[in-house]
Amino acid sequence: MKGLAVAKAVYYVLVFCWLMQVTMQGYTRALIVPTVVLIVYGLLLNYKMRNKQ
Repeated sequence: MKGLAVAKAVYYVLVFCWLMQVTMQGYTRALIVPTVVLIVYGLLLNYKMRNKQ
């Protein structure tokens, strides 16, 4: 369970950094790949959290 907590914390830090980047320079083409990675990572994390319960 500790691994999932760390993965969740990392996810929130990455989302915060992504939001700061969008706020500071707007949504550019350079952010397409990080956006897709965050969506996939969030879906996988959600799936793992549901299966643990």
